[in-house]
Amino acid sequence: MKRISLLIVTALILYSCQITERIYLSESGSVKYESEINFSEMMSFMYTEASMDSLKLSGEFPIDTILSMSNASQFQNPSSEKLTQAELDFMKSLTKSKIHMVMNEEEGKMVVITEDKDVKSFNAYLKNADKQMREYQKSDKEASDKFSNGAYISVLELDYDGKTFERKSLSPKLDLNEMSDTASISTKDMMGMFGYRMEYHFPKKVKSVDLKGAVISADGKTVTADVDYLEVVENPEKFNFKVKFE
Repeated sequence: MKRISLLIVTALILYSCQITERIYLSESGSVKYESEINFSEMMSFMYTEASMDSLKLSGEFPIDTILSMSNASQFQNPSSEKLTQAELDFMKSLTKSKIHMVMNEEEGKMVVITEDKDVKSFNAYLKNADKQMREYQKSDKEASDKFSNGAYISVLELDYDGKTFERKSLSPKLDLNEMSDTASISTKDMMGMFGYRMEYHFPKKVKSVDLKGAVISADGKTVTADVDYLEVVENPEKFNFKVKFE
């Protein structure tokens, strides 16, 4: 299979999609984080029946593969320029993250999966990745912005002591006022087509959650909330929340 360029995939899928931020917290305290971009509705626009048949013959379709994000060579377009050192350092910082890519006649999704032994280690890992991203932004703002705005990984800080859980976003605000009027309107229109869901799974029953619009599942162990994606990027701290357990 040919190398997959994240930027090319992003350009194709970020027209209309469902983004899900998903956390699984186990009894032992281990963390599994997923950032899923589901673009199934776009598959019929991206591929005709003839193009799918052609890709099947070359072994490039359907796709169901898992890639390590720290192996930057897997994401470089063969025709592109060589990756910069800052970009390489950023990709190498993502040692605990992988991408599950699925594309077939009915389904299209890309899931970034990060797992860690506990909340403290998870927080440290994301902070280091964010630090490397900032260095990447200094050397190539345009390329790094495409990656950081692509909903691959949110910069989060979690807190869990067995009695309460807290989510804090450390992602920077996206200030659309810095763009030209035309670019700002275009960006808002594009982001208005995205669905954004927060889905948190816990090992204990939830007593209460202070996130507006959040729903607790029937078994009491899952909290979900469908929120406005534009608000998420413009005011990420608005979606910080605290959970109390029974």
